Amino acid sequence: MTSKENSWLPDPDFDDYETRQYFEARRAKYAHIEADADAIELLDDGAELNTICEGSAPEVSTTRDDDAISASNLNSRGLLFARRGVHSNAMAEFSRAIQLDPTNETYFFNRAVSRRAQEDYHGALADFSEAIHLEPKPRSLNSRGLLFAQLGDHSKAIADFSYAIQIDPTYERCFFNRAVSRKAQKDYDGAFADFSEVIGLEPEDDISLLARGMLYARMGEHAKAIADFSLAIQLNPKEKAYFQNRAESRTAQADYAGAIADYSEAISLAPKDAC
Repeated sequence: MTSKENSWLPDPDFDDYETRQYFEARRAKYAHIEADADAIELLDDGAELNTICEGSAPEVSTTRDDDAISASNLNSRGLLFARRGVHSNAMAEFSRAIQLDPTNETYFFNRAVSRRAQEDYHGALADFSEAIHLEPKPRSLNSRGLLFAQLGDHSKAIADFSYAIQIDPTYERCFFNRAVSRKAQKDYDGAFADFSEVIGLEPEDDISLLARGMLYARMGEHAKAIADFSLAIQLNPKEKAYFQNRAESRTAQADYAGAIADYSEAISLAPKDAC
């Protein structure tokens, strides 16, 4: 998951290397998708908004009064500023939209996203909370949960992820995020369950297989760990981390020939890292 602006998972600020490793692997995998995930989710106002966002910015004169401009158009222009990374301007437009229509949860959510991008986390929390108050949607609960996790409050993060899952039991990213927060609280059984739920919903999610395999390895269940790493390798045979982790578990099981083969494959995939 890259820059803070493009990340939907919290920063890997936990105290063990393996957590950082699967955070970074997931970020790398989803960076090209998640960079615009918020913008994609924000496009829920219909075809008109999609047309605006795909074309040029709407011509809205800065000399006109706010009451002559619709909140929807202000929101649309804010989205364009946000997509271009001009979040100060985006927040100004979302704020004007909120003044015109303070009951629209989307405008608060959008401003929260821009505030998060500018590292105004407490302002973002306030806006996500207002969006949830107006209409609890999984996207807002997930985003607020991630901020809670980033700020180290995993209990509140888990509560938000759990609420989002109640609303939408197929929202796999919330299971993943809750697993990470549960792991941070050393609730390994809960983390196992959530990673397994992700894999059940997305059987080809190699990152969750890696994460669950790491938990198995930490608990000394290396046979199960090897099984998960092997499935991840089948899905993505170009990821060196999968071979490295399987090599470590094979070493723990005294399968030295298999471990050497895996380490060799990891080196061949990233020879510069072996220097």
